[in-house]
Parts: sequence; C-alpha cells; structure tokens
Amino acid sequence: MLAEALVSGTSVICSAHGACPELITTDVGFVCTFWEDYCAAVEKIGEISPTRCREKAVSEYHYLRMARDYVREYQTEIDGAALAPPH
Repeated sequence: MLAEALVSGTSVICSAHGACPELITTDVGFVCTFWEDYCAAVEKIGEISPTRCREKAVSEYHYLRMARDYVREYQTEIDGAALAPPH
C-alpha cells in the first residue's frame, strides 16, 4: 500500500517496522517509532510534496522498471549458471 499511496501523490506516515524504513524517505513521508513521532508527522504532513511522492513511486516502483530489473537479475543468474562447472 505504500507504493500505491505514493503513486497517487499521498505522503506516507508509517512505523519503523518491516520494510517501511527502506521504502519511505524523508522527502515522501515519515517513519515513526514513538507516539510523539506520529503526532509530529501529522503536524508536518503538509510539507511533503504530492508531486515528489508520485515521482518517487514512478521512478522506483513502476512495474516496467521492476520488470526490467527482474530480467537483468535473471540474465545475471543464467550467465552465472553457464559459467559454473558441471556437477
């Protein structure tokens, strides 16, 4: 849901658990640990640019970019398997 929020231009307020800290940067949202962090994030939410949220989502989470990355990774694995000695 984080990528979907960003692509719609909505900033994100999330917890510091799971993948959130890896995905949400200070230019598109707030990663919170304590209650006070959440309260501060709500107060500052207007400082986040909807345009920047969408730009991040398109550049990092767009399906075509992700598909190209998968193809590149698969090709790397195939090339590596071709170089591996036979069992």
